[in-house]
Amino acid sequence: MTAEKNRFAELVFGWSFYRQGSSGGTSSADEFLDAALSWFADPDPRLGTAWEKGERLAKLIVHRRTLLVLDGLEPLQNPPGPQEGRLAILPSRRFCASLPPLIRGFP
Repeated sequence: MTAEKNRFAELVFGWSFYRQGSSGGTSSADEFLDAALSWFADPDPRLGTAWEKGERLAKLIVHRRTLLVLDGLEPLQNPPGPQEGRLAILPSRRFCASLPPLIRGFP
């Protein structure tokens, strides 16, 4: 993506939870958290529980205008039923829930 197309985002991070062409099929939330924490310069991306990593990542993201592109979230969502579409993996839910209150404090 060119700078002109990204003029409203200082940072752009993309992640796909699908592993096209590999035997694994999907990527885990833990892999996403470790990779994203590394990319956003967390001092020790492997430190802490997945829940703590999700909170830390949310805090790192809001410090600069960031475009976060998450593709293929379907493997992390609940199947049809009362919780349909809701993120089934708790650290992923914690990360997503941490963002709105943090964003409100930034212009």
